[in-house]
Amino acid sequence: NPSSRALLSYFPSPNLLGYTNNYLANTPFRNDNLRFEGRIDDRFNDRTGMYLSYAYGNAYVNQNDVFGPIGNSAQGRLRNDVASIGVTHSLSDSTTTDIRFTFDRWNNRIYNTAGILPAAAAGFAYANGAPISGGIPGIVIGDLPLLGTNANYPQTNLDQSLHFVNSWSKRWGRNDIRFGVDL
Repeated sequence: NPSSRALLSYFPSPNLLGYTNNYLANTPFRNDNLRFEGRIDDRFNDRTGMYLSYAYGNAYVNQNDVFGPIGNSAQGRLRNDVASIGVTHSLSDSTTTDIRFTFDRWNNRIYNTAGILPAAAAGFAYANGAPISGGIPGIVIGDLPLLGTNANYPQTNLDQSLHFVNSWSKRWGRNDIRFGVDL
């Protein structure tokens, strides 16, 4: 098969004895994370306090592949931002309320960094003979990692949410009554 012969040239030569499990290699893996958090608290008076907080996270991951242009390396970048503001106020010695607003944004981008060999260079074509544009399709051979382009990449996962919380507490003798909403 001409496609098989074209792909075979990208497989590394064995570096261990035997006919099976005869190649061992370490592939670089990079994992960088940056995170910081900050919070400011203030008491306006004996009954009212407020806080403002922000958290930031930025992670970068890169996993290479031993098969180079026919392999399935991937990179990912995750960014997370969380901002929150809250106020607590005591209406009396027995009644307290708490109000909080929080915004959370989570963005995870994953994309291929390998599988860049054009499908036409490996002899792949559609059934009608038309060339396939893009990289070679995903190929699974036994226990080998995926070769070619992962059909799940690129992808962007994005989640944004806004939270509102209001809670109340009331003390009656030896009992506490608490209620609130969380949207």
